[in-house]
Amino acid sequence: NTAAVATAEKVGFPRVIDTARRLGITGEIGEYPSMVLGANEKTVLEMTAAYTAINNRGLFVMPTPFEEIVGPDGKRLYSRAEKAKPPRRAVSSDVADAMMGMLQSVVRNGTGAPAGLPDRPAAGKTGTAEGARDLWFIGSIPQLTTGIWLGYDQNWKTGSSSAQAAAAWGSYMRTVTKGMPVQSFP
Repeated sequence: NTAAVATAEKVGFPRVIDTARRLGITGEIGEYPSMVLGANEKTVLEMTAAYTAINNRGLFVMPTPFEEIVGPDGKRLYSRAEKAKPPRRAVSSDVADAMMGMLQSVVRNGTGAPAGLPDRPAAGKTGTAEGARDLWFIGSIPQLTTGIWLGYDQNWKTGSSSAQAAAAWGSYMRTVTKGMPVQSFP
């Protein structure tokens, strides 16, 4: 956390906000040190899309809930391949690759260790809101990025930590990756 705040103060909050916007973060982003620690409320979908852009070597793809919609007569009503906005460059590939290296170390040696997968590389970031009201883990393998949130809609304290979210991610991904080829990050 200290390194993130020091870096934001050195490069300037407006540049941090600009990068967040390029990664698909919308809504209010306050210009204060804790902004880089998640002090601005964002959705799991928005944050997962931003991390996906890092995993995509810097290319942001607008998330959509459907690949396609087919009517009762078999006629295709919507196709993501036909209608989706093309990917756009959010950050350079070099910056994205460096970030993925750091995110891998979170899983190898840090707070994301419970997300580790026995047969393939993983990368990700934990997050815990004040009072452990929100527990996050957004993680990636080279082919897929997935976000996990644990908490209560009523904003109650969970009495847990983001290690639980990392463990849930790891459990989920061990099932999802069965039969999926093992790849390496760049």
